[in-house]
Amino acid sequence: MDELRSVQLKAEAAGSPEAERERSNGPLLTVIVPAYNEAPRIANSLVRLDTLLRTAGVPAEILVVDDGSTDSTRAQAEQVIGELNAGAVIGCSQNRGIGHAVRVGVHHSRGEWIVLASADQDEDAAWFLDMVERGTCGQADVVVGSKWHPGSDVEYPVHRWVMSYAYQHLVRLLLRLPVRDTQGPMLFRGDLGRRLFARVATDGFAFSVEFLARVNREGARIAELPITVRQTAKRGRRAVRSAFSMLVSTVRITVRLRADRQQGMKRGGNC
Repeated sequence: MDELRSVQLKAEAAGSPEAERERSNGPLLTVIVPAYNEAPRIANSLVRLDTLLRTAGVPAEILVVDDGSTDSTRAQAEQVIGELNAGAVIGCSQNRGIGHAVRVGVHHSRGEWIVLASADQDEDAAWFLDMVERGTCGQADVVVGSKWHPGSDVEYPVHRWVMSYAYQHLVRLLLRLPVRDTQGPMLFRGDLGRRLFARVATDGFAFSVEFLARVNREGARIAELPITVRQTAKRGRRAVRSAFSMLVSTVRITVRLRADRQQGMKRGGNC
């Protein structure tokens, strides 16, 4: 059995009704922080997150998933998380991509709700308190922070705006997603996430597109909230490579989801 299928089977078991009942004593929120070579930033980011959670009185665990870093990211995260007694650090043996790291984190999560946070904290860390409020009030199953929301305050390089605009239009064209930004911070119900991430096969940045497409297919409620983003660093070649990789992944996701739908229709026709 290959590694991906093994992870999928474990994730399916983690999202089963029996496993969810065992999590009944878990925290309200699991914050998943995927990290790869984030040694210069990871310690400060974790302290900021922990301070925010404790100040707001949100019962939470922080799960740092080190995606095979080659620097001191894991050691620093373990030290900070241990000193704060804030959660756990999960180490991956090799760099597989942010999608794989998130899938591992979701599998190990115990929270009623799960939020994805970036290790570099480009976004204002307070955004997910609004997300938690929106979700726990029963207004949505998934809440996405959108750069394109009219209320967002975003400082972004021009080339990133252009690429984001083009990519999001492509996603809407191919997958008919009812969101304007698939790459923003995200919060979702823990049971929903543990069940659907068992089917997400995308290891790269487009993992969120596949997850949201599966959420939308189930008819779950998706809401968008404004965010504050400050990203002024120029990441020209890296950004272009990431954009091309996401484009290829999105096409593959579209093909895979359509194949899944056809197989489901065939199974339904045989019953």
